Amino acid sequence: MDSNSDADPCILLPITSSSPLLTHIKLEEFQKDAIFRQMQEYKRECARLERRTLQFEEQQVDYEAQLSAVNVQWEQVSCQAFV
Repeated sequence: MDSNSDADPCILLPITSSSPLLTHIKLEEFQKDAIFRQMQEYKRECARLERRTLQFEEQQVDYEAQLSAVNVQWEQVSCQAFV
């Protein structure tokens, strides 16, 4: 069994050129593209997380408003209980 048969095919780069310079240029181009794709993925993830943060902040404001309303009602109930 070939030891490369278990390797991820996305990682293997076919070398079709006999010129080491062309191979090096293709490798550099592939690496630059991979870095760019990863940066784009980080950018999308950052945007998703920023949207989630805004949702959580809005939810926090809603919860604080509800808690404040409960506090007001609790104060009214506790004041009436002592009257």
